[in-house]
Amino acid sequence: ESEGDLIYRREVAYLFEHEKDPIELIRWKDVLEQLEDTLDHCEHIADMLRGVVMKYA
Repeated sequence: ESEGDLIYRREVAYLFEHEKDPIELIRWKDVLEQLEDTLDHCEHIADMLRGVVMKYA
């Protein structure tokens, strides 16, 4: 998750530095935000699975 956060911030910074078309910038920023949200959900599920494993181990 922390690696995903770093990649997200790096790519958003790159996007704002290099993308000149505002529509494309918004589109790609939305894609990156969705990927970040997906990573957050994956981390939450992994935490839940760890809890289940610990409970029934």
